[in-house]
Amino acid sequence: MTNGLLQMRKLTKADYSKLTAMDTGIEDDYVVRIFDNLLESKEHALYGLFDDEKMLTIAGYSIFANHFAMLGRLRSDRRYLARGNATTLLLKMIEDLKADPNIFWIGANTEVHNGPARRVLTKIGLPADPPSYPVKLQESMKIQGKPGPLWQAINEREEKRKLLLSLQENALRMFPYECYYPFPFHESLFSNDYLDESTFYANDDKSRFFMMKEDQKGNLYAHMAYFWNDHFEQPGLWDTVNQALESSFTEHQLWIDVSKQAYPVFAQQEEIFDIQKPWMLHGIWAK
Repeated sequence: MTNGLLQMRKLTKADYSKLTAMDTGIEDDYVVRIFDNLLESKEHALYGLFDDEKMLTIAGYSIFANHFAMLGRLRSDRRYLARGNATTLLLKMIEDLKADPNIFWIGANTEVHNGPARRVLTKIGLPADPPSYPVKLQESMKIQGKPGPLWQAINEREEKRKLLLSLQENALRMFPYECYYPFPFHESLFSNDYLDESTFYANDDKSRFFMMKEDQKGNLYAHMAYFWNDHFEQPGLWDTVNQALESSFTEHQLWIDVSKQAYPVFAQQEEIFDIQKPWMLHGIWAK
């Protein structure tokens, strides 16, 4: 390590050898495997912190719905830890993102038990929202809820948008945009394409609704969003979900994000649900 000034910049394909020379301790790192693809995409960017020609830390961001920047892909060389390198690089990225007039929000999503990452995010000024729990339906299982009539499918795009914008409460305190990628609840996320690709169902008086959308994250998921904590109190809710899985999402595994308050009811049914470790969304509004 030299005593010269550190440099920070966006990475190029010429930096590949410097990336592979880092001792991150991550075996078969997917960032290495898709390095070229990340650099070629307009939705992704990678930054590096260098001492001379030596790469000390990398991090990146992805842009969702044109306006929401999710930080991630943070890796540091283990030989140069505890020197504030990650903090320095992330602050530079945030500065650049704030200067972009198209960016509304900047944040990161991390597991609650990942103390080091959470400390870094707090240090760079990204406060945390309440945790949420990703829940997956075990294979070939049906959910037993409160019996009732099937909910009505909502097919019109603007009616879907109206339902979302009519929410007076949101137990999740966020919008589960994709599996692993929640964002603050904001109408900019509800693009025409996003709504067209989502299936909505509402009860008779439309006081409750849920949405399901196909999502590929290694496995094929039916990603469900429901914004209340009364999952097992609403007549017909799970009957409708079961029917949707049998008729429209036949090859998909159900994924639903639930709040800390709703978690205990799901945890009591571990033979049906596979509950993942909780995550926390950190972020700030840039505009």
